[in-house]
Amino acid sequence: MTHQRNKAVDYTILGICLFLCLFPLYWALVTALKPRYEFFRFPPTFWPEEITTKNFVDGWNWGGGKGILDSAIVALCSTGLAMFIGVFAAYSFSRWRTGGTHLPFFILTMRMIPPVVPAIAYYLIVRKHILPFPPFDSYLILICLYAVFNIPFVVWIMRGFVDEIPIQMEEAAQLMGVNRLRVFWEIVLPLSKPGLVAVALFSIFWSWNEFVFSLFLTSRQVNTLPKVIPMLLEEEEPMWGAINAVCLITIVPMVIIALLLQRYMARGLTYGAVSGST
Repeated sequence: MTHQRNKAVDYTILGICLFLCLFPLYWALVTALKPRYEFFRFPPTFWPEEITTKNFVDGWNWGGGKGILDSAIVALCSTGLAMFIGVFAAYSFSRWRTGGTHLPFFILTMRMIPPVVPAIAYYLIVRKHILPFPPFDSYLILICLYAVFNIPFVVWIMRGFVDEIPIQMEEAAQLMGVNRLRVFWEIVLPLSKPGLVAVALFSIFWSWNEFVFSLFLTSRQVNTLPKVIPMLLEEEEPMWGAINAVCLITIVPMVIIALLLQRYMARGLTYGAVSGST
């Protein structure tokens, strides 16, 4: 009886947590499908009496379409750059102990800095043309900054995976005449696949959802999705339907990707992070 009671309590708590997490998404979907006259009805309708897609069209036309393009460009390019630099750096730290034993952890601490701390400094540097490159209000400045913030995470996780790959496999391949780059490409990377997927996904998620740098360092040329949503609040009357539609456009793709690749994410984070901390 005690075991069954504890199990019932566990499921009850889990159900409450699940409701609290999913209800905002459900309400955003309902609001995005409602016509305008249903937004402020009391008592509220928990499913629209008349389903409309106008809010999705308005959200797309008022910046959602460009926001998807800009967010995709910035997230994919910054992730690619962070992966390219971070994976090679992790391999170097693992195999040759570059910089000593404490340098990887020092690099990780750079990721702990909240983006709002350096954002104003970056803004002043770019706007006053202290550093003319990368230019203000461009894809390049967001790509570079997002890559800088993602590289420490990539290095820390991937170093743990490389540490677990027996170096004897690489030495045996080199004795057979295989060069170092080919060993890295054909042995190290395939064996590190869970870690590669995990860090790539989390880098994309962070870049896709980042708001502070986009707000401070872009103006009209680049508008990522997190920046588009507040812009819809600046109208005479907030476009609540379009706002919720854009929120769904922002959230749903990342949720689907996470669900499809969750086994890689779980194994990559737990295995790589634990190994990297030893």
